[in-house]
Amino acid sequence: IVVPPLPGKAWQRQVPGFLRRDDGIFEDDFIEERRKGLEQFVNKVAGHPLAQNERSLHVFLQETTIDFDKYIPGKVRNS
Repeated sequence: IVVPPLPGKAWQRQVPGFLRRDDGIFEDDFIEERRKGLEQFVNKVAGHPLAQNERSLHVFLQETTIDFDKYIPGKVRNS
């Protein structure tokens, strides 16, 4: 499966040694654009023919809490 890239973040915050500023990441416009980009990303992944029926994707999108202490990569319980 080819996974589309995540929408961009404020890349300056991710570069070690770069001047630390908020770079506008708390502004309403930035947050709304990031939300739209993440929504498009999730829709592309969830709409992919090979991913749309994956139980792990459904768990990720629908569960309100996930117990990561019991999480085993590659295995999803049906409970």
